[in-house]
Order: sequence, then structure tokens, then C-alpha cells
Amino acid sequence: MFTFFPVVTVLLLKALKFVNTIYLETQKDRIIPYIACGVWYFWVWYVWHNLPEYPAPAIKFAMAIFLASSLGLMANIYMKVSMHAISMGVMLTCVITLGLASTGFGIYIGVALLIAGLVCTARLIASNHTQREVYTGLIIGILSQIIGSTIGNF
Repeated sequence: MFTFFPVVTVLLLKALKFVNTIYLETQKDRIIPYIACGVWYFWVWYVWHNLPEYPAPAIKFAMAIFLASSLGLMANIYMKVSMHAISMGVMLTCVITLGLASTGFGIYIGVALLIAGLVCTARLIASNHTQREVYTGLIIGILSQIIGSTIGNF
């Protein structure tokens, strides 16, 4: 759900010529996908929130992803914030949060840090983003997960 609907949305936008490429290279290209993904992500959170069999961490993660896309949309007004860095911030903070709640998560936290570092470094090496855009994305992702963890199950 977190991948299929956004991919289909971007492919439809490309087919209908609302975006220039599927890579969403400009701030303008990112507006509709951010809004569409926000709708999808809110829907996922709302459905999971109302089904008692879903675990609380998954519901909080869904809320964090919705918040990340909403904050990404707001940041997109000012700069082409790195969507990859946003996702890495959410993922890293989620793994750290889960690791703090239980034992034996050290390897997972290490792997999460490695993946986040590699992805953010790749964005800088490929010159797709400035350091400011990558760090802003990382901070948005981290804040989204922290806020989502506190309000995700309300």
C-alpha cells in the first residue's frame, strides 16, 4: 500500500503529462504526488487505526508516513527537499524506536544507520540535492516518526 498506490499515481501522472518525468525532478512535479500520497497514506492510517488486529507500531508508522508526506509538501514550497532522505529519516527513527523498546535490536539499528547513510550519500554524490535539502529531508523524516509515535494511536 505504501508503494503500490504512489507508484501507480506517478505513472498515471506521467501518462497524462502532468509531470515531465517519473523522477519528479522539479518542485512543481512533486506537488500532485505529495498530495495524492498524503491522501493514500492517511487512508492507510485511518483503516489500520480502526482495525483492532493491527499492531500499534504499524499504526504509528502509518501516521508517521502521512505526516512525512504532509511536511514534505510544505517544505516543497521552499526547496526541493529529498524524498529519499525523508523516507530514511522515518525508517531510521522507527527502527531506533523499536530498538529502545526491546532487546536484540543492535544489528537492526546498525543496518538502518548504514542504509540511511548510503542513501543520503548517494543523493549527494549524484548531485540530485544539496546538503541542505538532504539534511532537511532527514530532519522531516525523524520529526514525523517522533510525532507519529506519540499521536499515531489516539
